[in-house]
Amino acid sequence: MKRESNESLSSVLIVSVDVYLIDTIKKDIELRYKNKVDVIVTNNVFDARNEINSKNISILLLDIHLPLVNGFELIKNLVNNSLKTIVIANNNDYVSEALKYNVFDYLIKPLEISDINRVLSKENLIINPDFSLNKIVINSHKAFKIINPDEIIWIEAHNSYSKIYTKDNGVYKTSKSMSYYEKLLLHEKFYRIHRSHMINTNFVKGLEKTLTKQVVVVMNNNQKLLVSSLKINQFKHVLIKSNKNLI
Repeated sequence: MKRESNESLSSVLIVSVDVYLIDTIKKDIELRYKNKVDVIVTNNVFDARNEINSKNISILLLDIHLPLVNGFELIKNLVNNSLKTIVIANNNDYVSEALKYNVFDYLIKPLEISDINRVLSKENLIINPDFSLNKIVINSHKAFKIINPDEIIWIEAHNSYSKIYTKDNGVYKTSKSMSYYEKLLLHEKFYRIHRSHMINTNFVKGLEKTLTKQVVVVMNNNQKLLVSSLKINQFKHVLIKSNKNLI
């Protein structure tokens, strides 16, 4: 990929054999950050090591499940202390080992756009994104409403439209889809816990288990929302970092 001479340019190296994972990360980064990010992809430790040694890589998205050798073989002897490594795995079995190498974050598959956005927006991991979001404008009931994302408790998907719930008990129906808001709300505090719900983690009170062993998140207004079984481990990881109460 052609590299532009720009001081704010960040280089992201994705190491994985998971085509869906690569496509999700690559498309979102290129769409959101455009010419400010150089995305490099490789599918093995050996080529990845060459990329790191020959180029100025700032962010490493490392899938642990690689052919021939474990992904940790890549980061064992890294000399680039400024490299931010984000480990990606099928479960949380590798958390302890990842901590040994002082990784920046740990993500669990299947990943969604909100997972990538949350990590890359943390501590300005990618410098100077093309835009920053302070307000969103929605068209609700034939009137425009300006909302600060900090006021949003959660967003609920309804097929082709969404409902936005705010801390002042407001409920706003908008024609935009959940996917639209997932891409728009580039901030670590927003997390999609289910295909039907994306929440603001600042309003999380804790987690509970139902009689059927399902996990629900309890919001500050006592609203309970189902957490997808595929997202539970990753969501707990997010809450631990936010010092939130778990089950």
